[in-house]
Amino acid sequence: MFSGVIPTTYLNGTLNVVQFPAWFGFMQQEKSTDRHLIELETHCSLKTMTIDRKEFNLDYLPVLNFLLNHYLHKKNIKTCLELMNNYYLNSDDLQLIFSMTSYRKLNLHNNELDTKIKTLLRKSLE
Repeated sequence: MFSGVIPTTYLNGTLNVVQFPAWFGFMQQEKSTDRHLIELETHCSLKTMTIDRKEFNLDYLPVLNFLLNHYLHKKNIKTCLELMNNYYLNSDDLQLIFSMTSYRKLNLHNNELDTKIKTLLRKSLE
């Protein structure tokens, strides 16, 4: 059908049609990220007053990620715990912050912590 208009050697790739499984996976990931963002925002809402989700995602999460990473890489767990207590964060929130602010395409995911530090942090949070 297309070879009458354009030779088939020029037609390669796919048509610009929505691929349902890829689209469904993308939407599912977006909804779960949104759910996690709502959870983090509600935990921090007493400290940050009431701000919208975009502002929390763009202004607070990168700073929290940087500070928590900095304190944990310097093995300053006491200051990290104080920061987490000030913003009413738990260990699950810490993992959510690390996963939501790591950009794998840009190679900015230096959130790999030693297992000793992780276990010490978990024990001190209990």
